[in-house]
Amino acid sequence: FLESFTSQMFAQRGAYGWSHTWTGDCYLALLYAQLQPEVMYEQTLMAGDLSRFKVLVLPDADVLTQPVVEKIHAFQKAGGIVVGDDRLCPAIKADITLAAYTRVNKAAEDKRKLLELASDLRAALDAKYTRPLESSDPEVISVRRSAGASDYLFAVNDHREAGDYVGQHGLVLERGLPARTVLRLQRPSGTVYDLVTGGAVAATRTGTSLEIPVELSPCDGRLLLVTPSPIAEVRMQVPGDVPRLLLVAAATLPWTFFSTAFSEASSSLISNSNLLTKVYFPRLIVPASTIIVCLIDFLISFAIVLVLMLVYRFAPDARILFLPLFLLLALVTALGSGLLIAALNVKYRDFRYIVPFIVQFGLYVSPVAFTSADIHASTRIPEAIKWLYTLNPMVGVIDGFRWCLLGGSAPLHVPGFLLSIGVSLLLLVVGVRYFRSTERGFADVI
Repeated sequence: FLESFTSQMFAQRGAYGWSHTWTGDCYLALLYAQLQPEVMYEQTLMAGDLSRFKVLVLPDADVLTQPVVEKIHAFQKAGGIVVGDDRLCPAIKADITLAAYTRVNKAAEDKRKLLELASDLRAALDAKYTRPLESSDPEVISVRRSAGASDYLFAVNDHREAGDYVGQHGLVLERGLPARTVLRLQRPSGTVYDLVTGGAVAATRTGTSLEIPVELSPCDGRLLLVTPSPIAEVRMQVPGDVPRLLLVAAATLPWTFFSTAFSEASSSLISNSNLLTKVYFPRLIVPASTIIVCLIDFLISFAIVLVLMLVYRFAPDARILFLPLFLLLALVTALGSGLLIAALNVKYRDFRYIVPFIVQFGLYVSPVAFTSADIHASTRIPEAIKWLYTLNPMVGVIDGFRWCLLGGSAPLHVPGFLLSIGVSLLLLVVGVRYFRSTERGFADVI
């Protein structure tokens, strides 16, 4: 459905955001004809192509630019169907012509005319175009959206008559009426579910299509799901009702512990250089002791988070018992990376300038201000970037803390969590081995 800005400017046509014009009425007729129109503008048409469309409707398209005309000609040569009105730009020959309708300001008569127009258009298209979804009652608007092998069907009851309030003036149809229709979906098989009630809906297979009976109350609608095979359960999953402050606080808790422990462990050998040169003892004690001290700060922060949960009346469930395991994972991550940088810091003093950068950069690539669900659910982020994101060991730690404290409102991404465990253990092994291999020379170079 093309809305031509050129025609609006040079022929004073178009809707201008107001439906009481032929452009708006043509769109309504397409809805009644069960054609599921998609509005397109000239700049969109020029930026892409029309290959995914089979029918192009051109209402009030008196004036079109030469590039747009060439695009439409190419569309017709490729087998596309052009529907125009008696005002269509002379450079384009329509395959089907509609007579532009002007309202007579009688709501019942205007709607009857639009329904007739829709019926004529359907009849003209029957031999050329197969509608993916249609309703046996044209006043029940149907729309199909596909996702993978499943279809989502929307049905809205637009069956109305004049009421007693302002309908007596004949300008509006204000009183909704019940409707009974059959939705016909071009699909050879499938199981149908009502996503509002969560129950299965009986459907009849007719040739290559499914017929689904639907009864609608006045101004009612339906949302149906059609799947290739039966499923055990249908649930509507909506964003959790966790307050934003709790969501961020649950993530800040492990991140603050890690960043503090990592920074202190990295500089622990340099800070205690006098001790290292005078007394011999296992050097591993120094960075490990700084991390243990950070646990005290963690307990204080944890108490503050518990107070916030009490204020918001958000009680954790039994999953909080797993919190020490995720704390241990954060400790392993901080210890492994801290030992590695601490040993490097003794030999190469410039490494101390890298630590603040690592902490700051890590904050942006860890799910503190956002959630891992946002990353994995996004279709704009390439899979390779998602994989790199899960290599961050703190991703699993933060997701685990949220899962323990906030329950099912913050689901745990298991593959990413397992990958985080592997990276944390790898950091620990590498950090300990490098630290042990270089600790004998600490006193000589520090």
